[in-house]
Parts: sequence; C-alpha cells; structure tokens
Amino acid sequence: MQKALIFGCCLLVLAAALIFKLLWPAPKHQPKASRLNPSQPSSMPPDGQRTNSGLIQSNLLPTEQKGSSPLKQDPPGITQPDIGAFNHPIKSLPKVSAYQGSLGGLNWDELKQRLSPADYLSYLLALEQCRPFYRYARGDGHIHISAERLAQTEQNYQQKNYPAERFNKLKQRVNNCQGVPLTTLMQLNQQVKWVAEQGNLQAMLWLSYMPDLQLSLHPEVSRKRLQEFQQNQLNWLEQAAQRGSLTAVFNLAVRYENSHQPDIVNALAYFEILQQLQPEYQLTDKINALKQDLKTWQFREVATSKQILLQQLVALPELYE
Repeated sequence: MQKALIFGCCLLVLAAALIFKLLWPAPKHQPKASRLNPSQPSSMPPDGQRTNSGLIQSNLLPTEQKGSSPLKQDPPGITQPDIGAFNHPIKSLPKVSAYQGSLGGLNWDELKQRLSPADYLSYLLALEQCRPFYRYARGDGHIHISAERLAQTEQNYQQKNYPAERFNKLKQRVNNCQGVPLTTLMQLNQQVKWVAEQGNLQAMLWLSYMPDLQLSLHPEVSRKRLQEFQQNQLNWLEQAAQRGSLTAVFNLAVRYENSHQPDIVNALAYFEILQQLQPEYQLTDKINALKQDLKTWQFREVATSKQILLQQLVALPELYE
C-alpha cells in the first residue's frame, strides 16, 4: 500500500512538470526594430502619462552628465553592430517661432496656400497659444475676452504680486486671440498634421505630444478612440526618428521603457544607439540599469534590433539633435 502511494505521488509530480512545460514555453522575443516604420503597431504610453493631456513633452535630449559609470559588458557571444567610421553631421533642428500678431479675421485657407509649410507652422504655433481661451467663445463662435475681464485679471495679478511682465504677456496673447473662430481652434491638430505630412520634423515632434482639444472637451470619449490617438502620436514620433531626429529616438526609448507593457529590448536598443552616435550624452547609467536583469537571449535581440535601427539611421544624409 505504501509503495503504491509513493508511486502515485511520483506520477502526479511528473504529470505536473509536463503540463508546466507545455503551458510555459521558453520566452521568445521578436525584434521590433521595424518600429521606425510608422505603419507597425506599437505600445502605448503609460496610463499615468496620458499624452492627450500634453504631459509627455520630453523634446530634448538628456543633459550631458559627467562621471557616469562605464558600460557593463554583454555576455560572451553577443556581437555588437559595427557602423564603421560614423562621420555624419549632427545638426540642430531648424525651428520656426510662433507668429506675433493678431489671428482674428485671418483667412487660414489662403495662408495655407500662400505660405511655405514652415511659415504656416509659425501661425499654427501662435494659434496653439489661444487654446486656453476656448471657453470665452461667444454665441457667434468667436473668442472674445472683455476689457472688464482683462482689467479684473490684472488686478488679481497685482494682488498676488506677480511681475507686471507676466500680465503684459498674457494681455498680448489675449489681443492676438481676439476674434479667433472656435472651429479654427478645433482644427489645429489637423492643420499641424498637414504640415507634418509635408516632411516637417518640428511638426512631427509636436504631434507626438500635442493634446487634442476635441478629445479634451469630450470626457466620455471611448478608450478605443483614446488608444488610437495615442498610437497616432507614437507613429509621428517614429516618423521623426526615421527622418533622423535623435530627439525622437530618445523619446521612443523613454516610451518603450515606461509603457504599460514595457519593451525593454527596444528601449535598450534606442538608448545604446544614442550612446553610440552621441557619446557626449552619458547614458551609461541608464543602459546599465536596463541590462541588470536581461537574459542572454534578450541581449541577442537588443543587438539585432540595434543593428537594423542603426542601418536605417546611418543611411540618412544627416541627423538632427
């Protein structure tokens, strides 16, 4: 009887081990280096950083740091890609500033046809400054802030000991936005999208974190619609990276690392690319932290992803900070 019990227990242990092996296969990770292709799906930003609220705006490469730790060595057998003598120019991205002047009464269709995409973008940057005033649209659908309200605001600023320059800047913005149609403000995202479609990197980066006023005014928007919006933001970031923006590469690395489903392999590949192309930005501490718990198979996937991404970047005539 005792032998039968022992034999039965052994059979149960073997059966459990077989079931575990079948239901829990060895992890496999497909490299997602093709993320630079914006048609591919990608992970959303973390729930705590809803891009529709404009919280993700890390549009600058990390500040140069001194005294970072040396990079940890990869496991034996991991071959890092060799890009040879990289001598591509890394330039500052040309940017336009917001137009300074009255926006009320402008014919936006005429501006779009007459101006270059970059010059049209300067008007859109100015229009974005009118976004907080949408609540002051009158019955005719145009923004109007009365002189009385402006005077009351100035008095409040004085009571709070705000610098006079702060109110003067606000007053200038109010004057520029007087008479702007609410419908024009609602179409801001679509107009910036048109500029980005002309190949403008500044517009692409802006769209990667730009909120949508229409979504903001409809809190009952479905989760599916919000996911589509966030996916479009990430797609524009990928297009900017594809065109040589290292700022976009950095932002992709951050988003892959902090997604609600983190993709450490791609995050590490992007961070290592930045470290290789611009070593003056010391990312070694970040890279070492990501390598801490990586398995050997993941190191191989990082090397593969990195090689594909580097080949796409170094094929460009120039890169941008």
